[in-house]
Amino acid sequence: MWQGVIIEESLKDKSLLDLVKIIKSIESTLESETDKGTFHFHSYELNDKNLDEFIRRAKEVIKSGFYLHLVRNNTMIIILSDKVFKVHRGNPDEFKAIWDFAIQMGIHRDQLPTEHLLDYPFD
Repeated sequence: MWQGVIIEESLKDKSLLDLVKIIKSIESTLESETDKGTFHFHSYELNDKNLDEFIRRAKEVIKSGFYLHLVRNNTMIIILSDKVFKVHRGNPDEFKAIWDFAIQMGIHRDQLPTEHLLDYPFD
């Protein structure tokens, strides 16, 4: 089972949420960007059967400046607008490639995905 977090306001089309099982939802602000207001964070699970469709649709509906992640075991998939990265525990070069791209897309440094998410995918 894949696990992760989706920010509802990051989606152009919220029907993507229909593909996942939402485990928990909270309202919060973005790290270092409290001036942007409150967002809805959905912790979710996704089965392998829906993975390919989820990735395909997520690439199309994620807004620029946002990302979402899926984690299973020692692998994390990061989906940004029109770009998908797969990273593995213990490979800092893979994470650096994501960070470089994400910063160019306008994602704040404090919000970048880290290896920590491999252990805590709902953070």
